[in-house]
Amino acid sequence: MLSLGEGHHVAMTHYRSAPNLKIVTHRKSSSNCEERLERIRKLLEIDQSSPEMFASSIPFSINDTTVGAENEYQTVVKGSNDQVDLPLYIKASNYFKNIQKQSAAGDTCRKVMASLEAYLSNNSENIWENSWVRFQRSVLSPYAQRVFNQDT
Repeated sequence: MLSLGEGHHVAMTHYRSAPNLKIVTHRKSSSNCEERLERIRKLLEIDQSSPEMFASSIPFSINDTTVGAENEYQTVVKGSNDQVDLPLYIKASNYFKNIQKQSAAGDTCRKVMASLEAYLSNNSENIWENSWVRFQRSVLSPYAQRVFNQDT
């Protein structure tokens, strides 16, 4: 638990303590579409032993208690604090700026600012829970590039 003072806390669990956590690393994918689909199927643990098992094991199906919510997969992102959305968002937030001002003016405990800055800068493993991945558009496949262009 990271204490931000004045009743504000951020609950943090270490990514290694989650028993069902799957770490999926990026790798250059095969040009074979069937091989890529098979890898995705295995990562998502989609059971193809029968039509019933397939239907019940795919994400966003009838047995999916999240009912297809976009937050179904909790992500853990590895990257420096200047490349990952969570620390970038915190640094750019009004909350962070207000804590900086209040701390500098002596209106709030300096420990609050020190704790927040330590969280952002002392992450030697560069592991950020509940964050987003940023990457260059140039790494998108042609299909992903088309989808991205249609969505914008």
